[in-house]
Amino acid sequence: MEFNTICELVDKASATYGRKLLYKTDTSSIAYKELIPMVDNYAINLNDVKGEKIGILSENRFEWEITFFAILKSGNIVVPLDKNLTEDEIKEIVSSLNIKYVFTSNLYAKKLSCIENVMVFEDLNVMDNLNKTLNPLEIKPENEAVIAFTSGTTRTAKMVVLTHKNLCSNIHSVEQVYDLGTDDVCLSAMPLSHVLEGLFNMLNCINVGATRVHINGVENIIDALDNYKITYMGAVPAVLDYLLNYEEELSHVAKRINMFMCGGAKLSPDTVNGYAKLGIKVIQGYGLTECSPVVSLETDKHHRLGSVGKPLPGVTVEIEEKDEDGIGQIVITSDSTGTYKDIVCSFPELYTGDLGYIDEDGFLFISGRKKDMIVLQNGKKVFPEEIEAMLNRIDLVKESLVYEDSGKIVALIVTDNIKNKAKIEEKVERVNKLLSVYKRVQNIKVQKEELPKTVLGKIKRNIAIPKDNKIEKGNNKEAIVISIVKEQTKKESVKLEDKLLEDLGADSLDIATIICKVQKEFNIKFSREQKANIKTVKDIIKEI
Repeated sequence: MEFNTICELVDKASATYGRKLLYKTDTSSIAYKELIPMVDNYAINLNDVKGEKIGILSENRFEWEITFFAILKSGNIVVPLDKNLTEDEIKEIVSSLNIKYVFTSNLYAKKLSCIENVMVFEDLNVMDNLNKTLNPLEIKPENEAVIAFTSGTTRTAKMVVLTHKNLCSNIHSVEQVYDLGTDDVCLSAMPLSHVLEGLFNMLNCINVGATRVHINGVENIIDALDNYKITYMGAVPAVLDYLLNYEEELSHVAKRINMFMCGGAKLSPDTVNGYAKLGIKVIQGYGLTECSPVVSLETDKHHRLGSVGKPLPGVTVEIEEKDEDGIGQIVITSDSTGTYKDIVCSFPELYTGDLGYIDEDGFLFISGRKKDMIVLQNGKKVFPEEIEAMLNRIDLVKESLVYEDSGKIVALIVTDNIKNKAKIEEKVERVNKLLSVYKRVQNIKVQKEELPKTVLGKIKRNIAIPKDNKIEKGNNKEAIVISIVKEQTKKESVKLEDKLLEDLGADSLDIATIICKVQKEFNIKFSREQKANIKTVKDIIKEI
């Protein structure tokens, strides 16, 4: 289908797929032809509201999606809110974006005491709008559609502004290579507030006329796969790893499953092979919130173990600052790329902060985050994720975190019983023999407590790494600047001589953010010339 805005996508999907089943629940079934009347009835509640940022805070349910489309059709901007946010974090977002309206459910309404206008799904009666008419409004491709958060808490997350053009460009790129169709029944198990589910899965399913089923909680996935005859699901590695504990149940539904799509983090080859043995195809992809969100995807034709496929049509991926192994920073150019709110940056060329390489056949491989890369005193580079993947295969290891301490590679290992340390050390030595000498683990720490994670199961490395809470000696000005640089670059040790780009792995956005925070902290404003002179931590202090 041809469309230039999400509103056009909804209109055309409703007309094209008509009687085809769109939403399936325990108690009802909703056809595509009912989509427009439902969206309009919700949008009428916003007849007198235009250009506002409107939040959605709810568990997964079809009303979340209807509301998403209604907000856009009424000429407003969607702000998906993570249901795990605290009241204080919600207040911070509401204040920073001046949000006056939020749609929610009974489960989460109590978190919204700071909002002027709260619309609860269970209280919305579409019958009240039967005699009302939706005000006609022209929605343009360049109109802002979504403000999404990249990751982290509200203090560290970046706010990304995506237009209708960004979103539609990504959908059109995906449909050229993705094996998703009208006959698919798609399980919405990941939070709709995250772009993997709320943008990629939702919008691409509706584009092809697939059926959507919503659940909440990974513990309900196995039953849903069978009860709703699911053929497709998008998930993160942690969820796919969890489901492999139910091999017998998965084997019963394997023949019906078209594919599972995995994104959000790196997937272990062992997991891919585990599903392959069951006859279930797992497709990996790579994306960022900033890219609406998909950059590359595996397909039946383009598949290579360990890779995240080839870049989508219309998406250019380049590797810059390559090392001797061809690994460098991933740089993306496409019409799908949005902008950061309140931060000046040079889009559509996006320096991702991710490290990777492209092989001779054009497959993209992700090595890790530039911020997480360990650079040893001899200049050798160590990617923690590579070692962690090997350590996590040890039967006594639940999860692991690799970091550098005083020039040594340290592994923090989570295990059910800390008395297992001696046995784990023996098995780590076997892993070490498979690694280059400079990559070998030299010290092991064990604990029973799970590592802190994001809602998608990514380890919060900057929080999980043990800290000595020491700050470098020096005057107060130096201490404040170093603290700001540490927070942004996630580095444990920062010296005055460190170069922001080369030594600390900061990208252009990181540097811009550091400068903004310093200006705010010291109530100053750097000139363009001063900003250009900043290369090291010491340069920042000099310009204050």
